[in-house]
Amino acid sequence: MTCVPAFVLCAVLSLIALSGCVPGEDDHVDETRDPNYQRGSAMVRSRDFRGAIDEFEKAIEVNPRSAAAHFEMAWLYEEKIKDYAAAIYHYQKHQALRPNSENSEKAREHIQVCKRELAKAEFFLPNTLALQRELDRLNTENLLLRQNIESLRTQLVAATLAAQSQPEPTPSPPAVAVTPAPVPPARLPVSNPTPVHAPMLPLETVHANPPPPGPIQPIRTVTNTSVPQVSVALPRTHVVKSGESMASIASQYHVKLSAILQANPKVNPKKLRAGQSVNLPAQ
Repeated sequence: MTCVPAFVLCAVLSLIALSGCVPGEDDHVDETRDPNYQRGSAMVRSRDFRGAIDEFEKAIEVNPRSAAAHFEMAWLYEEKIKDYAAAIYHYQKHQALRPNSENSEKAREHIQVCKRELAKAEFFLPNTLALQRELDRLNTENLLLRQNIESLRTQLVAATLAAQSQPEPTPSPPAVAVTPAPVPPARLPVSNPTPVHAPMLPLETVHANPPPPGPIQPIRTVTNTSVPQVSVALPRTHVVKSGESMASIASQYHVKLSAILQANPKVNPKKLRAGQSVNLPAQ
């Protein structure tokens, strides 16, 4: 067996160490020992993010396979610079260089996040606040239109009831023609002698037109009596329709709001619902 001199073994080990092929050596530790990488980490702690990116780029120029420098640059581009395309590039470089690293799963998740952010920037989403304001405006306008319609409907019902409550003119009865009773002629006395120079009339001539028997009928007068007006009674209750209020119901039946509230002591005027029965005050 040939013995190898000790200085030869030392020389071989030194060459292996210089070439970076020492068994069990962690390449990631070597990447973080790079002066540029260490300066970049220090600038991150001092919040000089642009300067840190420059230092990590120098570390990649010295060692293009520095997965750690790619991961740090990806994080800076995503979180601090908001350059999601550059962040995706450096995350993918990290995964390609070190697919089994402790940051590989984080890089995969952050790639998806950056893609969603790019999609938001590419396709502008509608302004939900402006849409909500427009929707509120349309709802308010619709409510006002419905209230106007209900008010006009109430006025129409009130006008119809007022027209029905007015009595139709009653024709006057025909005038009765009254014929006055005939006045009988005065009776001439026959027992007294006829005055001188007055001719005598025969008895048959005096009684030729005797007066009718019975008393004289009085003249009848006809007076035109006025016809009493007919009043239309209001219904005792009212069924609430959608959108009605106590004020609109009072206006519909021409009654005071205080009277209709007094007739419904147990009804909350602010919580009327469709189909609810409301008492109407007696007139």
